[in-house]
Amino acid sequence: IGLNINYPPVEVTNGVVVTQQGRTAPIDGLPVIYTIGCFESCLDLKTGFSRDGGIKPFTPDSTPELRNADTEAYAQGYIAIVPIVADFTIDGYKRYESVFRTLKY
Repeated sequence: IGLNINYPPVEVTNGVVVTQQGRTAPIDGLPVIYTIGCFESCLDLKTGFSRDGGIKPFTPDSTPELRNADTEAYAQGYIAIVPIVADFTIDGYKRYESVFRTLKY
């Protein structure tokens, strides 16, 4: 399990929330879907070799954001903690909420 922690750029946060990973990011006020991966197919990549990768170009998208996602919490001034596995929100992420209630921030 990994943690994706988003700390908003505010003097005083509204608190800490354990939430799920969002699917969009606001760029110039428009929601966009971001895709991380190889720029070329990685299916035929042999062990020990690599390909260029990263975040693919942003494209405005009308996909609605997930409800209660980290992006929403961050925009509202909360520290957003997302327990993750690989590149997905871990199932049952809410069970980790009590762990973070004891943190001083």
